[in-house]
Amino acid sequence: MTGNSITLIFLVLLLAAIVVAAVWLYVYWWLMQRPNPRLNGQVKAPFLEAPATVRRDKHGVPYITAANEADLFRVQGWTHAQDRLWQMEQARRTASGRLAEIFGAPALEADRFCRIIGYRRAAEAELATLDPATRQILDWYTEGVNAYINAHPGRLAAELNLLRARRAVDCGGYTCLCQKPGLGAKHQLAKRIDPAAIGDGLRSIHRV
Repeated sequence: MTGNSITLIFLVLLLAAIVVAAVWLYVYWWLMQRPNPRLNGQVKAPFLEAPATVRRDKHGVPYITAANEADLFRVQGWTHAQDRLWQMEQARRTASGRLAEIFGAPALEADRFCRIIGYRRAAEAELATLDPATRQILDWYTEGVNAYINAHPGRLAAELNLLRARRAVDCGGYTCLCQKPGLGAKHQLAKRIDPAAIGDGLRSIHRV
């Protein structure tokens, strides 16, 4: 093997190592570590009326101190998005029947089921019945969630980056009710399912 061949092999191996290292850094740091929330220091928060404080204990549980009720719920929305944005986005997509947008064809049956049951319709219908005080709290909360989303483009959640999902859309009041879609959809299920049919089915299973 000539000296030129050895040099060429070395350069190819070096280039391959650089490419592997670059891919690893991109996936591990840029996609997975960079979205980690900032839990220390100060953050500019123009959506607040007055300064607020979030203190976390050794378990990471946040304790919020705010000058008024509006800022309290705004910071709660910010903190919730900081800790749980992927879970919130997944619940919103589940309730709306939009999981296939990020998971592809395997999620189509789940989307079809959720749209037939009407989780999002139930949440929107429930939202319309809320009293003004409760609706105001949800509005303050979603202001905080949306403020976090808008302040962290490309750094919202590792799961969103790895799935190459479009950024989480601004949430509305119905999104809060979609976090527990089963609660909002129980009336829709009651309208669609015949209790007598369920009873007959259970008796058949018992006989078998």
